[in-house]
Amino acid sequence: SSSEEESPEAKRQKFLERNRMAASKCREKKRLQTLKTIEDADVITARNQALHETLDELQEEVRTLKNLILCHRDCGCDVIQKFVQSSFK
Repeated sequence: SSSEEESPEAKRQKFLERNRMAASKCREKKRLQTLKTIEDADVITARNQALHETLDELQEEVRTLKNLILCHRDCGCDVIQKFVQSSFK
């Protein structure tokens, strides 16, 4: 058999080469996973920022609408009167 004919040093060199290739493959896989994680974090951060901006806009719109309702609190409309009474107790 050829493995029996190989010297211990040749076997060791083959083992070391396979180990180097496996380590290289492992490092590359880890590097790609790290890059993907960073990319995912960037996407999530951008989405979070957009959601915070939307939240701020919606909160401002709620304030504006409440102010409009308050401007009409003395108009005699039952719906507005009920809203004012329930919202500002």
